[in-house]
Amino acid sequence: MVAAVGEMGARASALQLDTGDVSAFDAFVRSVRSALASLGAERFDYSVNNAGTSHHNPFDRTTEGELDRLYEVHFKGVFFLTQKLLPLINEGGRIINISSGLTRMTLPGSGAYASMKTDGSTPSGSKSRAAWASEMGGWQRKRAAQPCAAASSVRKAATASSGVAQEVTSRMAEASIPALLQT
Repeated sequence: MVAAVGEMGARASALQLDTGDVSAFDAFVRSVRSALASLGAERFDYSVNNAGTSHHNPFDRTTEGELDRLYEVHFKGVFFLTQKLLPLINEGGRIINISSGLTRMTLPGSGAYASMKTDGSTPSGSKSRAAWASEMGGWQRKRAAQPCAAASSVRKAATASSGVAQEVTSRMAEASIPALLQT
């Protein structure tokens, strides 16, 4: 992705993180600050939380360890990473949480996974989204998007005037790759 961004005449940094390892977040935030500085910035506009794992085990066979890992990656990690990154998000910036269609439909073996993904389309999801937004000082908004709609959700959120920014944002959403971009 970074090479593709370079080919379009922009600069980007790709950073890797296991959202299930909260102890790594301070180092990750330092890496984000460093990447921003290399791009000539101190803050960014969009945080796209697209943490995910796959879990296909029936309810009666899901172990405590499996459920703990789902919680760590899909909820706890996203919650605390967002908390750590809030000071770096520009006023008026956006947080986009990628969700799952499994919050509104069912497939055998998906109950544990689906319970960790909230998208705002369910009563509990709407309350979660409203609670996050109200606690972020009013200027911060949280939006959940379904994976199939992720590309359009991110494109709609991106208001940069540059066509390069639009193209990169679209490719990031389609590839599920987090990146920092400066045009």
